[in-house]
Amino acid sequence: MITGTPNRKTWMMSKPCLEISVIIPAYECLQQLYLCLDALERQECPRSTFEVIVIDNGSMPPLQVPARPNLRMLREECVGSYAARNHGIASACGRLLAFTDADCIPARDWLNACRARIEREAEGSVIGGRIEMFYENPLAPRSVEIYDMAMKSLDQQTYIQKLGFVAPANLAIRKADFDRVGPFCADLKSSGDVEWCKRAMAAGLRFVYAEEAVVHHPARRTLPELIRRERRLEGGRCDTRLRSGAKRLTLFKEGLRQLDPRRQTFKIATFWRMGTAGSGVFVYWFAI
Repeated sequence: MITGTPNRKTWMMSKPCLEISVIIPAYECLQQLYLCLDALERQECPRSTFEVIVIDNGSMPPLQVPARPNLRMLREECVGSYAARNHGIASACGRLLAFTDADCIPARDWLNACRARIEREAEGSVIGGRIEMFYENPLAPRSVEIYDMAMKSLDQQTYIQKLGFVAPANLAIRKADFDRVGPFCADLKSSGDVEWCKRAMAAGLRFVYAEEAVVHHPARRTLPELIRRERRLEGGRCDTRLRSGAKRLTLFKEGLRQLDPRRQTFKIATFWRMGTAGSGVFVYWFAI
């Protein structure tokens, strides 16, 4: 089991062909992490060309993973995936950075596709790949999974082309370009990708959607998972607004408006069609 990791200088000397650093924050998700690491071992590109950096974000007990040739395990005690990513980036040896999450399963050609797309694009490009959601059991999906899929909660193309940010579940960039913008805001527990992308745009970087670079992400399976996600996202949005000067009273009023059922017609109707309208209302009202 991995109990330590070589220092950056020693690691670089042992990996002369290394090009890509894969950054994965992880928190108490050992089973999902194994699937992610197995998928990275099956990548079509040679293992000598990439490293995988997993940052354990304070799991108790600490995550223990069997040693793999191109894997480094780090630990970040500061709570939050953005603090964990920053730790991984600071230790990265590759000239390219590729981000994914511990519960994602990259396609076999993911790293090749990321690298090829970065090389085709001009410097200052942030590549956002497709995030393809899937059911745990496609023959008998749960209603919550259907809801999560219907809401297109990880639609990277929409994020890039309409909302102006890239989700770090599938993001690739030259390390030099990332350094131009600076690290993620470690104080944010959510929406740190949105905040970073605003700074990236201000620095002149551009966002590019790469349909061919795919990672698979499981749809949320249970109501508590949906509630936790919505609370985390809303908390991140509020923190970001407060950092930009918004008043707490303004955010409170906006939250009250979100409780107006007339503003939730689509989401409630979606659950109604599945015969679980009550659950839809429950997710909606308790997520605020």
